Amino acid sequence: MTKYRFNILLFSLLFITSVEAKVGFVNLRELFEGFYKTELAQDQINQQIEEVSFERELRLDDIKVIREEIEVLRSESRDEKLSQEARKNKRLQLEDRLIEMQEAQKDLTNYETLRKKQIEEQNKRMQKGLLDEVQSEIVKYGEENGYDLIIDRSAKSSLGTEIVLFSGFRTDLTVYILERLNKGYNNFTE
Repeated sequence: MTKYRFNILLFSLLFITSVEAKVGFVNLRELFEGFYKTELAQDQINQQIEEVSFERELRLDDIKVIREEIEVLRSESRDEKLSQEARKNKRLQLEDRLIEMQEAQKDLTNYETLRKKQIEEQNKRMQKGLLDEVQSEIVKYGEENGYDLIIDRSAKSSLGTEIVLFSGFRTDLTVYILERLNKGYNNFTE
């Protein structure tokens, strides 16, 4: 993917040098993180994570109660003061509670795995939707203002260095597009 981006950038720069073109740069990461809907989406994800954590604690409390009952039954099943029939009955109850605890632990693990997967999928969908919205605004801005090319200056090469090493302040459109994205949102603070 990075090689593909680099090839596009190289082609674009060759095009620019051969033709007088209007070029702008944006920091897509900054746009995404500064977009008010990103914070709202992250709040939703965080709320779901808190709900999972709360449910986990409730289930762990239930498992703790079962574990305590198991310890009591284990002790009682060995108590010589009880009749052999009573100890046998305690061992049967102990076996049932052990099975119940194992099932509760398995259910907890399955619940956590399922909810983690659901939250990750929702997060990916939300991020994709937000990025699509940001990119759409970039395209709209470029078309309205006569840009031939708008390049993401936050892109990284395969070595981890920035692909665009320098872009002047006049060509950076990040602030303008971010203002458009957050237009009408009163709680936006920079």
